[in-house]
Amino acid sequence: MLIVRKLLGMLSVTALLLGMQACSDNTHPVMKSPEAVRKYLKLDNGVQDATAQILTLPKTGGIAPGPTDYVALVASVQLAPDALQPTLASLLVYEGDRKIPTAVTHPTWLPARERAILSAVSAGSTRVYDATQLVVDKSVRALAVPVDNALLVYVEYATPFTEKP
Repeated sequence: MLIVRKLLGMLSVTALLLGMQACSDNTHPVMKSPEAVRKYLKLDNGVQDATAQILTLPKTGGIAPGPTDYVALVASVQLAPDALQPTLASLLVYEGDRKIPTAVTHPTWLPARERAILSAVSAGSTRVYDATQLVVDKSVRALAVPVDNALLVYVEYATPFTEKP
């Protein structure tokens, strides 16, 4: 009986460590150019710079934490001063689920102000646009928030999702 308890204890610790590793290994490389981000977003003229990252969304529910079939793109697209308003005019106000997982709203490359704005999206305290028409591939939902001359974009995908080289 003692051997069985020890084996169960070792299995529990192993499962916990594997779950923690799965949670911490959820990021993909940061894309730091408009060309790289254009693989995921339809960006017209007026884009001056763009940074984005694909993030694996945390599993909700279940026995052990870990990655899921859902991934999200978080992007910050810097636009020319005369390009933001026409872009916003082409988008509808978003009326759906605004909750963005906390892990996704805090990528380290995103400035603190923009992280706070993404957090405000979930709280319902900022205007959000439907960015579906800006997304290259099929998505579950796509949100955009203007910040100065930038557009913060959150796109949620479900598998099959293929990262573009």
